[in-house]
Amino acid sequence: MRCEKEPNPQVSDYQYFPIAVGQYQIYEVTDINYTISSDPIYSKYFLKEQISESYENQASEKIYKIERFKRQTNAQSWKIDSVWTTQILTNKVVRTENNVDIIKLFFPIQTAQFWNKNELNSFEVQKISYQDKGKDFKIDGKVYLNTVSVMIKNDSSLLSKNKNFEVYAPLFGMIYQENTNLAYCQTTPACVGKGLIEYGREQKVKLVEMGLEK
Repeated sequence: MRCEKEPNPQVSDYQYFPIAVGQYQIYEVTDINYTISSDPIYSKYFLKEQISESYENQASEKIYKIERFKRQTNAQSWKIDSVWTTQILTNKVVRTENNVDIIKLFFPIQTAQFWNKNELNSFEVQKISYQDKGKDFKIDGKVYLNTVSVMIKNDSSLLSKNKNFEVYAPLFGMIYQENTNLAYCQTTPACVGKGLIEYGREQKVKLVEMGLEK
């Protein structure tokens, strides 16, 4: 089925990161942790991000406060995990995660456009880019229209796999995230290139609910 929100194909770049006080998004997060000495460890939890308030900084820029909650099952109460902030500027979206400013999106949104996500912090340069603008993206049978992917890392070899990306949809924001960081076996010549995981982690984050609380 197609998602119930069907924006016009000529969408504004800013629609890829909707934000308003009271808005919330709930994500299902699945993790698989690997070690060569034991079976994979699977875990799942839910993450809720809610815009609790907005205010202006000294430069008269609007800051949105994001309260982040976690719970293991739908039957449990939400427990506060962390508080982040977000700014939507003329040419970029800046999100402060654990006191680190990261450029999440850069405008205008164009396929193959690169930018340094760490431009506003002291970490090393990390260039990321847009891919697949305008493509539909399916999650559990629900189709999101006119999405765009942000490729953060895509570095794979016979020895490792490191692939991290996010998918954004107009009027929904981030709908999917995947983080894969694996090291393959290289202890003996016989295991090299066989895709045998020595250690690492796979994480998938998918949007399951979005709404507005007042």
